[in-house]
This record gives sequence, structure tokens and C-alpha cells, in this order.
Amino acid sequence: FVTSIVHWGTTDPHSNVLRLNWETRPGTAAETVNSLFFGTCIAFLGVTGFECTPSYIEHLRPRTYGRVLRDLVIGGVVVNGLLSFAVYAVLPASTVLEGNNILSTLAEVAGGGKWLRYWIVVDAVSVLLGGILTGVVTASTLLDRLARCASSRYTSCHRS
Repeated sequence: FVTSIVHWGTTDPHSNVLRLNWETRPGTAAETVNSLFFGTCIAFLGVTGFECTPSYIEHLRPRTYGRVLRDLVIGGVVVNGLLSFAVYAVLPASTVLEGNNILSTLAEVAGGGKWLRYWIVVDAVSVLLGGILTGVVTASTLLDRLARCASSRYTSCHRS
């Protein structure tokens, strides 16, 4: 993000990428609503943490779960909003519409080389693997609780 803002600030007065991208925005109200809908859906892909809530929800104080979810959503909206701005300020609309690894393309163009592109790809793969590991741990915890609840000796699953 930082390299994108620096790149935009130093090159946009000459290239006007953001202005040209703004001119390609949807023309009708229906197209605008459609774009906003899909943009919101994509933004919520960045909200992480929901997949591991069954493991830690009982460790939270009462009435704090809503705040945790609110903070996750706010973080996702802010990060994705800023990244979307960076993408449309640095990359031409034709590159964005191709849809091929937008974030790594942004890193390459804004960072000035392939090293930052590779760094972003490695980071994305590690985040994906972390999400998979979290899902496996959560599923294992859930299966363990279900197995304990099936036996009559475990009484904490009958709490209200």
C-alpha cells in the first residue's frame, strides 16, 4: 500500500491513471448498484476470523462477541477500501479488468520490480495456509466437543 501511494504521488500527475479509470465507471444506476454489490461482496472476503470463532467464543466475556465481529468488519472494509483505491490509482482499468493477480501486479508496478510481486504472492500463500490450518483446528475442536457431548459423562455441553 505504501509503495502504491508513493508511486501514485510521483507518477500520477503525468499519467492521470486515476482520472482515466474514473471516466470508465458505470454509466447507469443499475450498473453502479451492481458494481457496489460485487465490490461489497469482495470486500467481505477480506474479513477473517469468523472461521475460528467456535474455538474462542466461550472464552470471551459476555457481550463482547459483537464488538469482535464489528472490529473484524471495520478492519476488512478499511484495508480493502484503501487497497481498491491504490489499485485504481496505479493500474489502468484494462489491467484491472484482466483480473490476473491484481495485488501482485500492483506490487510489481508500484514497487518497481518483481521482488515485491514475489513477496506478495508468498505472503498470500502463507495467509491461505494459515486459514486452512485454523479451519482444521476449529473442525477438530468441534468434533472433539461433539464426541464428548455424545458421552453421558461430559455434562458441560448441557449448559444453557
